Amino acid sequence: MVKRIKRFLIRKLQSKKGAKVSEDRIHKGIEGIEVFQVGETCRMLGILVPGAYKGRKKEHVSNTDLFETLENKNEVLEQIVTLEKRNEEQYKESRKAAKKFTRLFHSTVYIKPNDTDLLKRFVEWQYGFAPLGFNVDNYFDYRLYEKTMEEAKTFVDKRFVKERLIQAYFPKRGKRAGIKYLRNKKRFNSLFSKYVNRAFLDTRDATLQEFEAFLTEHPRFFAKPAAGSLGAGIEIIEYSSGDDAQKLFNYCQEKGMLIEEIIPQHPELAEFNPETVNSMRITALFPITGEPIITAAVVRFGRPGSAVDNVSQGGMVANIDLATGKINTPAFDRNDNQYEIHPESRKEIVGFQIPHWDRVVAAIKEGAAMMPGVRHIGWDLTVTKDGNVEFIEGNSSANFRTIHLADQIGKKHFYEKFVNEIEEYKAKYPEKANDIYHDGNGRPYISNEA
Repeated sequence: MVKRIKRFLIRKLQSKKGAKVSEDRIHKGIEGIEVFQVGETCRMLGILVPGAYKGRKKEHVSNTDLFETLENKNEVLEQIVTLEKRNEEQYKESRKAAKKFTRLFHSTVYIKPNDTDLLKRFVEWQYGFAPLGFNVDNYFDYRLYEKTMEEAKTFVDKRFVKERLIQAYFPKRGKRAGIKYLRNKKRFNSLFSKYVNRAFLDTRDATLQEFEAFLTEHPRFFAKPAAGSLGAGIEIIEYSSGDDAQKLFNYCQEKGMLIEEIIPQHPELAEFNPETVNSMRITALFPITGEPIITAAVVRFGRPGSAVDNVSQGGMVANIDLATGKINTPAFDRNDNQYEIHPESRKEIVGFQIPHWDRVVAAIKEGAAMMPGVRHIGWDLTVTKDGNVEFIEGNSSANFRTIHLADQIGKKHFYEKFVNEIEEYKAKYPEKANDIYHDGNGRPYISNEA
């Protein structure tokens, strides 16, 4: 109690006009990011102050050797300013980011976790890489802890995506009609019927009779939320004649399911893992001059016990060489474990030739050319047992983790060139800014729209 009263009196005296304010009362910041004290930073990370810093917990991290890891240390120090008061919203965001950083740090196999290293790497991200636009996910997805600042700048950062890329590949908000063909899986399947040959039924507006007819033809089927993403909520359902069709129908309707025939994938792809459709994610840009450009391609392999091959659901991803269609890297899972061969099937990954790669490339370019209303799309597809290309879905907000995870080669140059081209066009012809996304009647450019 005596100590508490003493601390209160000291604070009271120091708050008087002309009194010197102690270091631990000052708030510092840089480019909208607060520079925290060592103790504060450790509390946000959920760790005790490491032994080497126990005597310095009330010092700002910028006054300690924690800043020595920053490649741009001097540049950062020059920009530090004293804040009038703490920005509570930014403080909450920093605490949230720190919690996520701790979780990802401990799940990364390339890092030997200890509290001192966690503290140092968080400081490196928050004051070195975050001002460049990289969020916590970027730091771990791109393994920025292994890269220099110059190497990092070749990767697509979150700020670039949010402030420039989205504005370039979409028209203004409220006029994004083309997105509905990607976000709604039923519309997608109908629009790209040339490359969607599997049977499907949207249970949200189907009748029980239509549902029963589908079950007769496809008693084992794929069910996914019509507006889902990242493989969440996907199931493989098996129906037998003794089951209650009405009950199953009600279940699918409640979940807003689109049900589909299971794709009979190419036998060479099935050898990796027959329990899932092993698919490709191929990203393509459609510039305002010339034909669509494929920027990256990866293949994903599922694991036993999962209905999908998504990395977020336990799958793994390997890079595909764009020129040849051969896998040219090992596969990586969401925790950065590396695989030269598939852990269950023992099939070799590196060097595998994607079947009918020429058909895959042609299909992607054709699909992208049909959708100038959304000029950057991540296409999910596979090759069937008959050698045909089968589109699974298109993603208008395709994340960049998947296409960087395996080869760790920055691809920002593709997107900067694309964004610069569109920004220059819009600046030169402001009255025609939306013409690159829509026809004269305000409809999205879709070549076979009814």
